[in-house]
Amino acid sequence: MIGTVNIKMVEAARSVGAAAKFTGSGGAVVALCPDGEAQVLLLEKACRDAGFLVQRIQVAPSPLPLTEGNPPF
Repeated sequence: MIGTVNIKMVEAARSVGAAAKFTGSGGAVVALCPDGEAQVLLLEKACRDAGFLVQRIQVAPSPLPLTEGNPPF
């Protein structure tokens, strides 16, 4: 069952046009801001106003070589 707090996190992200997805563990979502830094700042404000914290992440490239004969999965 998805709790109201989880739904409010998604609504905060979507209110600024960001994509959001539940992490699966509960109590967190992952948000993507395709419009860049200005959208991130709007997201941070929307989350702060709703009582949530934002933790920015940096996605690192895979250390695995990607070749036609060696798919990543």
